Amino acid sequence: MKFTLPADAFPELVLSTDEQKALIDEANKVLDETIACNELFLATGKTFPRSDWKLVRSKEGIHVYKQRRTAAMQQSKARSASNGSQATEPESDSLSTHATTTQIESSASSGHSLCAPTMRTQAENVESYVETLKRPQVPLLALSGTLNGTLEDTMYGCFADTDELWRWRSTHVDEHFDDARILAKVLGPTPTEPFRFLGVKWFIKEHPAVLSSFIKRRDFLILEATGITKDSKGDPVGYLLMHSVAVPRIPELTKFDVMRANASFCFLIRPNTETTVDLFCRGFSDPQGEMIERVSVLLAAESLIAAVSVVDYAYIKKLKWLMGKHQQRLNDPSSAADSEGTTNTGHCGSCQRSLNKFGILSASGSACHICRKIVCNRCNVVKKFAVDVTTEGVTHKSLKFCLVCVLEAKEMPAWDLASATLLPKRKATSAGRQQQRQPQRMQRAASAFSTTSSVRSEKLIRIPRTASEPFHLNPTGSPSQATENENALEYTKVASGRGSEIPTTASTDEDRPVHYVL
Repeated sequence: MKFTLPADAFPELVLSTDEQKALIDEANKVLDETIACNELFLATGKTFPRSDWKLVRSKEGIHVYKQRRTAAMQQSKARSASNGSQATEPESDSLSTHATTTQIESSASSGHSLCAPTMRTQAENVESYVETLKRPQVPLLALSGTLNGTLEDTMYGCFADTDELWRWRSTHVDEHFDDARILAKVLGPTPTEPFRFLGVKWFIKEHPAVLSSFIKRRDFLILEATGITKDSKGDPVGYLLMHSVAVPRIPELTKFDVMRANASFCFLIRPNTETTVDLFCRGFSDPQGEMIERVSVLLAAESLIAAVSVVDYAYIKKLKWLMGKHQQRLNDPSSAADSEGTTNTGHCGSCQRSLNKFGILSASGSACHICRKIVCNRCNVVKKFAVDVTTEGVTHKSLKFCLVCVLEAKEMPAWDLASATLLPKRKATSAGRQQQRQPQRMQRAASAFSTTSSVRSEKLIRIPRTASEPFHLNPTGSPSQATENENALEYTKVASGRGSEIPTTASTDEDRPVHYVL
């Protein structure tokens, strides 16, 4: 049975300027670490050592691995030893975890694991931030593989900045949500950055029927971010971040017998060839409670492996856009007559095969839902569409398209399409109104998370957290231990890449800017 919350289950979430800046910084921190791990993974031959990682799920060239318990124990010991040896060293304020080429090669030659407890930079040892957020008994998960499609197509499938688009994505990509809502929006797309999004989302997972009778429902409150950035070499990298946060104004749903779970996964998409991309993901899923590890790992792996459908979903979005454009033409009296004359000629509109044969072997035809031409069964493609997506449920329908229209949709540049479909004035929502009220200093913070820019914000806050505790915004609406002097913020431009420099002044050595590519 589908579980949905009442419409007023959550209060309107209006984030303060400091909270928005804190979320941007948190996303940057996890993204940086994942890129560093991915660069190490590439430097070591794109392999997961069987002694450290166990394959738990595979589908269409995508593989999900679980870190073995022995490898996790070794890293825990190494982390403890590292912390002990550095007890007298001052705490570093740098957020950068990018490893240089020399350091990556050194790690590869010494046999370091992909998720080593520390990632050495030129000036410091930085503990893996993501690993500090999970309980010791929760294993790390990783995903790798190759998808057919382009970077832009993949990002077009990942992008979901409205409730409607998110329901469409979750339906076509099989994310298996019972209920899902966007609670706050911090950053949105622009014509030059059409895949950019950063916001707070909530969803409740749908469990298989066989498990629903003895496993509590789990919900997640996450920070989701999408866009295209650059790695340490300046190469383009797409990302989809889903990272648990804690907002006391969005309480846990104990009265509905729902348990709040924690998770942190960051997908990276790199161009491989002109028609394929490499997919990488690292993170964890902590269901809380007493769920058996094998069950929780399989459920998490099933959610991750759904990424194989993201490019196909992008093609669905393109077909939907074409359907709308051609419907406008059909509604135009001047073009309706021309379309009418090409829809029923007695022959297939693609291969010209006769559709007027008699007998058992007669060829049947059907109309393409875009161009309306009648095509034979050999020349049509059936796509399963979610034609009606609401909070109550999803209505699916199998629609037929001719090969010409399918090919046209597939070859449409996703970047241009996403830019063209941005509405000048989006429908007013609480999240949209919140973004319109952003002061100028929030706009500067937004530019620091620009998906095509190299601008990076200095560390804004310091929030100590214990294991298994997600990123936390306190009840007063300001991040814990926020910096007192907002004028001390500094944004620094790296020499490479696009973006504008925002000159400000750092008052102390402690607040020196971090130079690295975002």
